Amino acid sequence: MTNQTIDVGRAADPAAMLTYTLTALGRVSAGRRGAVGQGGMVGNSRPIHEVLPGSVLRGALAAVWLAGDAPPGADAASFRALFETDMLLRQAVPIGMTLHAMSQRQCKYPDTGCPSAWHDLAVDGPIMHCAVCGGALDEGKGWSWNDIPPTVALTRTALAKDETARDEQLFTRRALRKATILRGSIVVLDAAAHQTEIDWLTRTRELRVGGQRSHMGRMRWECALEAPVPQPTAASKTPGEGERVVLRALSPLIVTDEYGAPSTDIGPTLRLRWPGASVERSWVRPVRLSGWHSASGIAKPEDLACEAGSTFVVEGLPPEAKDQLALGLGLRRLEGYGELQVGVSNGPQARAEATRPTARPVGKDGSSVVTPTPAAPEAPEPDDADPVARLFAVVPEAEAAALVSKVRGAVALLAMRQSAGFPNSTLLGPRLEILQLPWARALGAEARSRLTELLASDDLSLAKQRLETWKGGPR
Repeated sequence: MTNQTIDVGRAADPAAMLTYTLTALGRVSAGRRGAVGQGGMVGNSRPIHEVLPGSVLRGALAAVWLAGDAPPGADAASFRALFETDMLLRQAVPIGMTLHAMSQRQCKYPDTGCPSAWHDLAVDGPIMHCAVCGGALDEGKGWSWNDIPPTVALTRTALAKDETARDEQLFTRRALRKATILRGSIVVLDAAAHQTEIDWLTRTRELRVGGQRSHMGRMRWECALEAPVPQPTAASKTPGEGERVVLRALSPLIVTDEYGAPSTDIGPTLRLRWPGASVERSWVRPVRLSGWHSASGIAKPEDLACEAGSTFVVEGLPPEAKDQLALGLGLRRLEGYGELQVGVSNGPQARAEATRPTARPVGKDGSSVVTPTPAAPEAPEPDDADPVARLFAVVPEAEAAALVSKVRGAVALLAMRQSAGFPNSTLLGPRLEILQLPWARALGAEARSRLTELLASDDLSLAKQRLETWKGGPR
């Protein structure tokens, strides 16, 4: 096991981000740990990794290097510097899989009209049942297929000395089908010192992945340099009021407690770097990680981890924490574990301010005195009071037809949550996520401002009706 920790000083060097694509040229079967009983593995079927861990691909690339396809002038020192210090090779996710976090909920037995969108408890607030039918809710289970999984079961039998089939010796191994496409990313720390290795990584080649490599496991490796990674600043050691964020594990997350024992609580790991951090709430599914080290021919040690999709609401993180967490959290990050998605969440302070009544000054006669708010804009004219009309008044006519369907979908999602009784203050997180979508980020500054106003409307159901019948207006 390689329980690497990434030094903050080294991480501050300019890093490079690469994205890779794997195409299965045949069936691929990377075995994983299955259910275990007293007699070992239960049943005669070998489960597989459908999301390929970075540890599997790291071994496949190392095998190519050591077999003679190494960068020009490479030696043992450059191999160790890349594979054991500076390369974070993250997992490969097949096209057609989606991550449903453990904090997300959806109607378990949807009926006509039940929302298909997932409700995120970490962002949208609590929910006990479906807002439409009142039925039970189903929780996210991590990476899952959108459609029928592209896997196949291969059944073989053990052979006797005379090469006839042995009785009761059937064995089934699952595999990803040929032509399955998977994608992932690599972060190379101190990119300036690894230009030769980066050029080597971006060469198209064939890898052998998983088990039964005599007739399975052929994959085409394609990799491209994307962009430099934002340089993380040194971690602050001064406790204080910080941001409230949602951390979501994209790959299994391995952490320990204060004494170094396996744990599923990320609080001690966070506090080692940011003493003011605290985990307010978490949704975790434990998983045990294991594997097989092909070079040595022995099983890898077993690790307790938080499964991909585990979600944590964290308070007290300083501003620089987001850049630090972009490199992951916990142990074995060089093997792709601990990859995180960092999002925003409604903080209690924001909710309190949104629901706090506005104090009105009182005059000498006891009546309330209305004073104008200094930063408030002038009241709009009646024709401009409609936020839908205000938005499309600044959108070019040629782009309006394509934009209206996207805005309609975003407003419908928020309107459903608003109609379920959630106050506007709890919709801050979903609004910010919508504003980060590619089509919303492509809008001009004024259009984004008016889209923000529209999403913050007190009556989103009315805005939804306007968008469903929107034919344009005076321009």
